[in-house]
Amino acid sequence: MTDQIKEKGQGALLIYGAGGHGHVIAEAAKLAGFQVLGFVDDEAKLGDEMSLPLFQLNDERVVGAAIIVAVGDNLARRRITSDLVASGRHLANVVHPSAMVSESVGMGQGVFVGAGSIINSCAFLRDGVVINSGAVVEHHCQVNEYAHVGPGCVMGGGVSVGTCAMVGLGSRVLPRVKIGAYATIGAGAVVTTDVRESARVVGMPAKELSQVSAS
Repeated sequence: MTDQIKEKGQGALLIYGAGGHGHVIAEAAKLAGFQVLGFVDDEAKLGDEMSLPLFQLNDERVVGAAIIVAVGDNLARRRITSDLVASGRHLANVVHPSAMVSESVGMGQGVFVGAGSIINSCAFLRDGVVINSGAVVEHHCQVNEYAHVGPGCVMGGGVSVGTCAMVGLGSRVLPRVKIGAYATIGAGAVVTTDVRESARVVGMPAKELSQVSAS
């Protein structure tokens, strides 16, 4: 396997996290042409549905592979990614081939874009962002570091999503709305006004419920 990594270079991919999100990314990566070597996960509980092995990070068979962190929790994904970068590991972006991504989209490192997503002109996805299945990120949106846009979300043009924010499944965000860092948008919410840092909002129109810790 070491020889294969040397031959294929950045095509070799290791996935950090063997949970459901990791399996989704593994399938997307295979379809996108990566040589998916396996998972790193000290607490793996799912079976071997995809017939991919588990590795230690320092295993010589995978030491040359790029990595993507497949951890849904935004703060944990940031911490793990920071540790990997500090240790000199290369981060990969995985974009499902069915996603429609404008040529003018900017993208950081360690980004995942799921099946059926649409990322339109001049949007920017910063490091560690997750754009889940079927989400729509319209023109000139900015999704900041380690934010997560859930399945089926629709964001109008010019929306800003703060660091480590969570935009819940099926939510709608009107154009030019700003979502603060660490905020949580509940599933199905319709966000019509700015959301402050660490706030949690739900409903149609979305209203604030509580504060969540940014620690």
